[in-house]
Amino acid sequence: MIPTPRDDDPINLLRGLSIARAAGVAFRYAGVPSAASGSSEPTRAREIQMDTMAMMKSMDMGEMTMDMDAMQECMQSLNACAMAAAMCAGSDMMHGAEMATCCAMCSNMVEMAQATMHMMMRPAGMNMDVMSAMMTACMTMGKACAAECRAHADMDEMCRYCAMACDDMVMKCEAMMASMTA
Repeated sequence: MIPTPRDDDPINLLRGLSIARAAGVAFRYAGVPSAASGSSEPTRAREIQMDTMAMMKSMDMGEMTMDMDAMQECMQSLNACAMAAAMCAGSDMMHGAEMATCCAMCSNMVEMAQATMHMMMRPAGMNMDVMSAMMTACMTMGKACAAECRAHADMDEMCRYCAMACDDMVMKCEAMMASMTA
């Protein structure tokens, strides 16, 4: 189910937005009918998510094997992490020089998460050693970004959300790495 803005968990909201964004679908709020269908059910975004999963499962992985469900969850979490880190960096800019380190770390997290996700979208060119190194670097950046953001969580709500998204991304990357075999 695509989460609605009424969900209390910001990570689920970001995941829902990232699924719709990645699919090129406008996110619809629950209870607001779609102009095209008149339906309040965001079924189109779910259909596209399933199509994306089918596309990933049909791609040649070369000599590497991995749990494609774990890969899909990891990619969604990477996208949600990038979005949260971008929003956090933007919010940090409003607080001035005292948040410069947090802003820089969040900006770096955006780049790392997006690059890692983009590598996963080209599985035919995956190399086990390179993918493992990239995911390890991304997880290391995620842990550092989460720690920095947690230090400011009482000052800025975006920092709390970013830390949660980074923690979730690290967990999903660990699960994916555990499923990878050459």
